[in-house]
Amino acid sequence: MNPTRLIPPLFLLPFIAHAATLEVGPGEAHTTIQSAVDAASPGDTIEVAAGMYAENVVITKSPLTLSGHRAADDARGRVSGTPNPSTETVVAPAAGSALSLSSGAGAITVSGFSFSSPATGGSGVVVADTAAVNGLTFSNNDVRVSTGATGAALRLGSSAVDATISGNVLVAAEGSAQAVLLDGAAVFHGLHFTNNHVLRAGAVGNTGISVDGNRNVGASGTRIPLIKGNRFEGHALGFNGGARSIRDAEISSNIFHGNGGGLAAGPLNSVIKDNLWTSNTSYGLRLTSFGNTSDAGTGAKGTVIKDNDFQGNGTVVSVAGYGDVVTDDQANGTQDTNVIRLNRFASTVGIYNNEASGSIQAAYNFWNAVDGPGGLAAGSGADILGNANVVYQPFHADTDFKSTVYGNAPLTGEVTVHPGDSIEGESLTLGPAAILHVSPGGKVKVGSLDLQAGASLDSTQGNLKVGKLQMDPTAVLDVVNGDLSLDPLGSGEFHTISGSFTFFNALGSININANTTFSGSTLGIASDIHIAPNVSLFVLGSLVLDGCRVDGVAPYYMLVNTGATFRMARCEVLNGQFNIVGNDVTLHDNRFTNSSVAAFSTVNGAKIYHNVFTGSGALSVLPGAVVTTTVEGWSNVTNPAAVQNELALAFRAPADTTRTLTSSGDLFVQPGDLVDVGLGISKLNHKAVAVETLLGFSTDYLTHDSLVPSSTWANDLHTEADETGVIGRFNSAVGLGFSFADPDGSNLDGAVADIRMEAKALEGETRLFFRTKGPEDPAVIDTRITGSSGGVPFLKEYPFTRNSGVLTIDGTPPQFATGATGVQVRSAVNHDILQSGELTRQGNATFTFDATDLLAGIENADVRVTLTKGPATLTATLLSTSVVDVSGTPHTRYVFQYPVTSTTPDGEYDVDAIAMDRSGNESTLAIGTIEIAKNQITATVQPQGLVTSALTRNVVFTATNGSGTVLHSWTVPVNFLGGSGTTVLENVPDGTANVSAKMAWNRRVRLPVTLDVNGQGSVSFTGTSLLRGGDFTGDNNITVGDYNVLRSVFPGINPAADITGDGIVNVADYNILRTNLLTAGDPL
Repeated sequence: MNPTRLIPPLFLLPFIAHAATLEVGPGEAHTTIQSAVDAASPGDTIEVAAGMYAENVVITKSPLTLSGHRAADDARGRVSGTPNPSTETVVAPAAGSALSLSSGAGAITVSGFSFSSPATGGSGVVVADTAAVNGLTFSNNDVRVSTGATGAALRLGSSAVDATISGNVLVAAEGSAQAVLLDGAAVFHGLHFTNNHVLRAGAVGNTGISVDGNRNVGASGTRIPLIKGNRFEGHALGFNGGARSIRDAEISSNIFHGNGGGLAAGPLNSVIKDNLWTSNTSYGLRLTSFGNTSDAGTGAKGTVIKDNDFQGNGTVVSVAGYGDVVTDDQANGTQDTNVIRLNRFASTVGIYNNEASGSIQAAYNFWNAVDGPGGLAAGSGADILGNANVVYQPFHADTDFKSTVYGNAPLTGEVTVHPGDSIEGESLTLGPAAILHVSPGGKVKVGSLDLQAGASLDSTQGNLKVGKLQMDPTAVLDVVNGDLSLDPLGSGEFHTISGSFTFFNALGSININANTTFSGSTLGIASDIHIAPNVSLFVLGSLVLDGCRVDGVAPYYMLVNTGATFRMARCEVLNGQFNIVGNDVTLHDNRFTNSSVAAFSTVNGAKIYHNVFTGSGALSVLPGAVVTTTVEGWSNVTNPAAVQNELALAFRAPADTTRTLTSSGDLFVQPGDLVDVGLGISKLNHKAVAVETLLGFSTDYLTHDSLVPSSTWANDLHTEADETGVIGRFNSAVGLGFSFADPDGSNLDGAVADIRMEAKALEGETRLFFRTKGPEDPAVIDTRITGSSGGVPFLKEYPFTRNSGVLTIDGTPPQFATGATGVQVRSAVNHDILQSGELTRQGNATFTFDATDLLAGIENADVRVTLTKGPATLTATLLSTSVVDVSGTPHTRYVFQYPVTSTTPDGEYDVDAIAMDRSGNESTLAIGTIEIAKNQITATVQPQGLVTSALTRNVVFTATNGSGTVLHSWTVPVNFLGGSGTTVLENVPDGTANVSAKMAWNRRVRLPVTLDVNGQGSVSFTGTSLLRGGDFTGDNNITVGDYNVLRSVFPGINPAADITGDGIVNVADYNILRTNLLTAGDPL
């Protein structure tokens, strides 16, 4: 059963009113706008056609939409000169306001009009004076004050909350006090004044926008004030924001141009950003209380001024202030709550400061010079004038705000130098507990660096360059995978490292170019340390180096003082002189090349053992010194082959042959590649049954995959991987297989296991290395060998350990510079064979280009140049290389050469350079296209009897071989002058022995031709070999038939029988034919 539906009587249904659209214009129901307004109901839309409406429109009802002909079109750029009534809806009364929003009006939308009137002072072309117009939308209108009038273009004398004024052109007359007035007695919270042009006709004067009141332009219940995208031009003051009117506002992306002053205001808690201030004769921005220095409620407070561009402001000097920004004297403690930062000051004066108290916070700006502001500051950029209490440090040294100069201002809090950014300058101080992070690609380059108490600087793949380093004992400096250069600031200057200094995997490297004192705690692991000649290092605290390369091109010196701790293991040391005075010294498993170690008589208890001294280096234990040099039966040696019980890490050859394993053991791979590291045992002085290792690796670059014991050492006794720290730990124990016959084990050299790692995405250099045992390691494991004698095990706890070579992880292909060339030298002239229309002949074609790969590098054998035509590929030969600088980056210049010979096929070839780095990344550079046309013949042609004036006629040339076979044919328009003409026949086939020439009036002549070694030849169809005339029928014979052709047009004008080319057929043509009658031309 269907339910019953009850339908109410019609009289019970609510009445629903529908908004109407009223049309205004010729032929419409309404011919005036006012009649439509009067007839409209709230919610209606009035659409007004283009035309001239000389009336004073008054709106007293709302909501209402008033839509002109150009309602959808932004007014900026729409009207040029006087508005055209054929395309614009023009409202232009003879007197009074064009539009008045009066009593009862609110939520009005007005768009698409051109308003103009001779509004008087105290009024406006468009005005709202008597009632609130909250929710007003006024958009896409062109509003102009008539010449000679004094009123405003737009005057809002009553409140307009959440008003939107957008896309308008608002033009004041020369005598107008303002173009736009927001009266101080009204409220304009939530105002959006966007994308308008506020202009003035006539001379610069008065004000663009004027707003006054007590914080009457602030946030509404739904939005903050937004002054954005506008252009203010031609006013004595572009925008007068009042001493206390604006609060919580955003003033952004505006252009203040060609005014006396751009913007003068006392905004509260606002943002002024991304604006352009140009050619304002007095100032760009003025932060002011307009002279009220006693009322803390007035003036600019808590406002951020950032990311603005200032150019060419303040050209008129004034004692009241001039330049890009003027800060006026306000109530104490108000101006210093503002922040001026990340702005570009490019005028003569950047900041003119009239504030007598507090300080102006103006750090992190660019002052149009690398050395910062001038005037009251020490730089050469935009001046700071007035009072000196402007805090301008740190400042930026570039327009991109990548380079920061701190000067004397200490760095506080936590700061990050992002990729591509830098801190530069004479000095940098990290204040107490300050933290500075240097990200990959970030740079710190300062004359002096001072790390105060508790300060911390960490650099991960960053670059640090310091003229003088000083550290508080509680400060921390960490360098991971990055570079550090300690450079000399001046004669006799020392770097003092008093705090905690750790560097790991800094293969980039640590450069010590000035004397340095290590009085704190320094730990260096798996890093490269380069020391300048004659530099001295003084160890007064703790210095531990493990797995490092320590080198210099000339001698450097290290003094280990009494009370110091010095540990060095598994290091490669070149050209150093180490003087040991203190006792707490342990050096083992190092390789000293041309390096000496001297233990002075004060030493008591140092351990210097299992080191290799080669070259001119040696260990000297002076009388009275007590030094342990022999451990587990052997001492220091002078031959690497003499070490005993060696455990070594070495990379295995990669499966992918595009990767590179060098003879020195370095490996080049790509991110994601598996990396096999072999653990080998050799030079045993006893039999062994098990090997234990404590290994380390950079977790930034590698992750552990697996351990694979060798066939002999078959048992994986223990495997542990920990990747939670920057230094990954890998501990293992591997034993002989059960099938090994000797119960005391093996003393044979061989592989123990493969440690398989995987390269991560981060690009850079790293190593796998033996670690010193730490507190995080199990107590019962170490790096050692378990021997056996008579079935009784014993430990060899001091094997000679050797780290892996350098692993380079590179996923970036080589880079080519622009400007590759292709040249062929012919007759001592360089020909650009890459240029369109330039042909490549026989001889050497030379191609030059620049390439670089800063990480993996490129081997010459992995660079080639190919010339490709279809399936055929030709390969050029590397002629030479040299190092060049391209925009500050070293490149290799490669010069390749390809010999074009008589056997090289002609045609167009694509020329490419292909470079592969040692990690197997490949790049291709399209050098260009060349056209090989190695053979050409220069042909000179003299047709019999031809006139001497200029003339162009087609000549058919045919190339044949020695057997008469046709190889190629050309039809060439030849320019004749003086009776002969010359042309070049290109793409002449190999094997050409003869060339013939024939014209439509002449019989054929064939001549032999020989091409030289460069494929060049010439023929001359002149003299006795000229082209004889009279062959009109084209059969290469001059017969009666040809006579009949001439007779039929004789005398007359017919090109077909005009042998001489004089334009007529006459006796001269007849005589030539008669002379050659009954003769035949040469064959092809």
